Amino acid sequence: MTVDEMPAGREIDVLADEKVMEKSHAAERHRNICARKTSDKPEFCEGPVYEESNIVYHHCGLPSYSTRLEEAWKLMDKIPGTGYLYKNYEGKYQATTHSATMDGHAGFLYMAMADTPALAIVRVALKRMGVK
Repeated sequence: MTVDEMPAGREIDVLADEKVMEKSHAAERHRNICARKTSDKPEFCEGPVYEESNIVYHHCGLPSYSTRLEEAWKLMDKIPGTGYLYKNYEGKYQATTHSATMDGHAGFLYMAMADTPALAIVRVALKRMGVK
């Protein structure tokens, strides 16, 4: 599965934590997810709820980059270059960033689209870090 095909959720959040934020303990943080059969969040868990097979999961310690815009912007702050976010004519959010060369040339342009701004930012940040 490519970055452009990944949905919002734990898998892409863990990947962003590892590749962009350079946190080697992301796998440990990923294991720290609470499984509950209720939508009540435990007090120590922050972040959104994900439902799979009638089990509700809560993020416990892993930032919700793909669903919370304020978390997604932290990824853009971490990568060098200039980034843009806008809604295109199809109604999708498009995030772009480019890497400039030392002599001022444009370098490479990275682009990603998604239904939400947070997911578009996560996808482009991962592409910028070399994740396919």
